[in-house]
Parts: sequence; C-alpha cells; structure tokens
Amino acid sequence: MCNDFTMRKNDADVPAWQLRELSDFDALSRWLGRAPESHLSSDTALALATRAYWHGLHSETVPRGPCTGVGCVGPFADGQNRQNAPRHRAYVAVQTSECTRLWSINDRSRPPVGSDPGSVTCELVKLVLAQAAGIEIETDIDPTGDHSLEYREHRAASLLVDLLTHRRQIAWSLPGNTLSGREPATTAAVLSGSFNPLHSGHLSLLAAAEKQLGGSVCFEMSVLNAEKAPLDYLSINDRCRQFRSHPVALTCAPTFAEKSVFFPGKTFVIGVDTAQRIVSPRFYDGQAERMHEAIAQIRAAGCRFLVAGRLASGKFQRLADVSIPAGFESLFGELTEQEFREDISSTHHRAGQVPGSDS
Repeated sequence: MCNDFTMRKNDADVPAWQLRELSDFDALSRWLGRAPESHLSSDTALALATRAYWHGLHSETVPRGPCTGVGCVGPFADGQNRQNAPRHRAYVAVQTSECTRLWSINDRSRPPVGSDPGSVTCELVKLVLAQAAGIEIETDIDPTGDHSLEYREHRAASLLVDLLTHRRQIAWSLPGNTLSGREPATTAAVLSGSFNPLHSGHLSLLAAAEKQLGGSVCFEMSVLNAEKAPLDYLSINDRCRQFRSHPVALTCAPTFAEKSVFFPGKTFVIGVDTAQRIVSPRFYDGQAERMHEAIAQIRAAGCRFLVAGRLASGKFQRLADVSIPAGFESLFGELTEQEFREDISSTHHRAGQVPGSDS
C-alpha cells in the first residue's frame, strides 16, 4: 500500500486534505516519474511526500497557505495468514517548506490470523497527520513494546529553503557540510548528477575532465529532476555529506537548458547516455522543435558538452554512437576510452551488483 497526502491550512486554520492511494505499482511509477527500486522503502516514502508537497503547492483545488506533504508505504491488507510471516515494516515521511521528517516502524509482534497487517501503519499515519495539524491524539503504538519506532529529521538552512521556494537560483554545499551563496572558486566545467551514491566513477570522470580541459570541475546536483520526484532535505543532506573535499552546486535546474542559465560559458561533463537524451525528441514530448530550441539556448549561453563513453547493453557506447542534429556537432567534445572508462553505475552500486548493461 502506498499513499500520499497533501495538507494545507486555509485562512480559518482548518486543514484541507487531498488523498491519493497508489495500490498499483504502475500508478506509483507514473506518480513518481519513474519506477522505484522498491515500493517498500524509506526512499519511496520520501519521494511520495515531496511529490505530494510540490503537488499541493501548485494545486488550485485546496486553499492557499502553508503546505505539508505526507507519504506512506506499508504492507497490503491482503487477508493472508500472517501467523508465520516476518515482522512488517512501514515508512511515513513528511515534507514542508523547511523540514523533512521520516518515521520507520517495525511490528515485532505476530498478528493474529486474518488480522490487517496494515493496522500499525495506519496508526502511525494518523499520529503523523495529527502532529502535522497540531492535534494531540491517543495511539496504540508502543515504542517500548511490540513496535520499534525510528525517527529522523532535517531542518533546512535558509539558503536551501530559498532554493526550493525559488527565491534563490543556486546554493553551494562546501566541504564540512556548510552552505554558501557564493561560488567558492572559478570553475571551467560542471559535472551534474544525482550522486545516489557518489562513487569512484564520478571522481575519476571529474579528474579526467580536469586533465583534458586544464581547469577545475565542480559537481552540480539539481534538487528538481525532469524524470523523478523532487529531493527532500534529508536526501540532499545525506548526499552532500559524501563530498568531503569537493564543493557541490545545488540548483533547481533539472534540464541542461536551465543549467546553462546558471553556468554560462561552462562545459558540462556528461555520460553518453545523457548525451543521447539531450538530442532525442522523445525527451521533449516528442517535439523536435523543442529539442532544437533547448540546444540552441545552451549554445547561446556559451556552453558545450564533454562526453564520456560508458558500457550499455554489453557494448561500450561512444560519442560516435549519438546522432547529433546537424549544426550542433561543435557543441560536443569527447573523452576517449583511453582517457576515461570505468564500468560502474549508481544503480548497480546501490544494488551491490557487478557493473553491467544498465544505468
């Protein structure tokens, strides 16, 4: 069972609610923008909460005011025999303009035959929603008994809040996990990614790009994504902490046309799979004209691309495998296989798999 809620308080201080239940995995994937690696995970709960929050911010069906997004993932109430089933786990996440909160609960008891395995999840959701609305309620959840309850939160610094509310275009996460509004040093190029997690391939690619370009390269991470749910504050903080010796530019620019506005004259260091998406009309709602306009905007900003090859479907793909539209060939340079090759991806890294054919 996957749910997300949007709560917004109106002028009378009465909560207004929207509820969406996503019991179908395809519906969940469409709502989040892509299929989650697991429907029952903290990442999915956080993604639901942030998607609900952003949906609520731009919704015209509930009153204007402070908005709260809530995401929940838990077991289905399928009526099956749970007597010998393992303890079940559920996650509930809350996203506001200033804070991300995450609860996870384990039910250590063995529910009676025919009982609803989602009842504990529902109790936690009621507790979280009541707290979000400033209401005190009684609950059957017992953290000292059958229920193991864990809690995390991250209150964002004002710079990050300003970034997500579009009052700021860019913020910098510096080594030591501090934020700054100023670029720490002049950079020649930008290496963008989600960095979930940061791995040796990212660091090796940055080093190879710096060697070819003869200048420093910075990392960039957009808190919004063209294909995925927005990032929450907990995830942003966790990912920024990985960069112990490199600054990271945080933006709300999911596309390279938007990034070119923030980084005029810079080179974007990308993988060949990203290059293929940049020049593919299907990533522009099938409209070739929109694709040409986006690439033309990047060129007008004085930006270009440095493309690294990667293993895909058992073959090492190179820039030569990308069909670049006529007139834009000069925007794309290449890191050769001799300059950089590391067959690793964040997806396989998260799964603990040997590098393979998919990203």
